[in-house]
Amino acid sequence: MIWETVRLSLRSIRRNVLRSFLTLLGIVIGVAAVIAMLTIGSGTTAKVKADISKLGSNLLVVRSGRPAGPGGPGGLDQVVRPLAEKDLAALVAHLSGARAISPASQKQVRVIFGTESLTSGVTGTDSAYLDARDWKLVSGRPFSDPKPARAQACA
Repeated sequence: MIWETVRLSLRSIRRNVLRSFLTLLGIVIGVAAVIAMLTIGSGTTAKVKADISKLGSNLLVVRSGRPAGPGGPGGLDQVVRPLAEKDLAALVAHLSGARAISPASQKQVRVIFGTESLTSGVTGTDSAYLDARDWKLVSGRPFSDPKPARAQACA
């Protein structure tokens, strides 16, 4: 009985070669698409987890803010005081266990070149910023703090 079923199936496949080929092709493409989607999904998940873990639980960002006063935080009569150099010096003095402390100022600017006009984010900082963020350069060289000019002796 089983041999009869197999023989009948093979005869049906031989009579409808194009239909059999298209069915097989559809199954192969479907399985490949499922495997590709699962692979891309797991790769993306791993990349996002790695990026989030790079932020780490040991990254502390200090921003200026408004002191709480009458009317609650951010009352109308209060002015935001930006962080100054003395604030940075105080952080460096009191945070002795920090691996890196780096000031940064961020702003959105419009960049115009010829007929192209783009909005881009600009960060002004010092050389410790890459260490603080645990970023590695892919190409180029890290920037360094400017060194004071040395006086040259005249002979």
